[in-house]
Amino acid sequence: ASLAEVTDVAAGSLLSLGWNFAPEQRQVRMRMGEIAQIAFRAENLTGAPTTGTATFNVTPPQVGAYFNKITCFCFNEQKLQAGETAELPIVLFVDAAMDAEPSLKYVDTITLSYTFFPLPNRPMTTAAVASGEGNRP
Repeated sequence: ASLAEVTDVAAGSLLSLGWNFAPEQRQVRMRMGEIAQIAFRAENLTGAPTTGTATFNVTPPQVGAYFNKITCFCFNEQKLQAGETAELPIVLFVDAAMDAEPSLKYVDTITLSYTFFPLPNRPMTTAAVASGEGNRP
């Protein structure tokens, strides 16, 4: 299958984080080896700054060896101020070598999901506040 379909792009967050987290598009069609971007939107629904980190899952599991993230919000902690909304993109590709793998010959749909987990808030120094650390453009 020289065409990969990343579908059922899903997202969620633990209730204790207090965020609304969802993909801006649920389906992406791309060719093997082609670079694509998927945007997610996170909104802090609480009245206080919160920090989270995301984990991801790709299914079927055998595809994981061919699924490559170039940039991802999941590489870093994300801090949102009270009421703040942020766009969190990932840039990815599915390695064309997957086409040569006999056991994956008929795989044409990949499911990608992310879950955000809360991290303890870390006190921000005066210098960090002044520099805008944790803010998004």
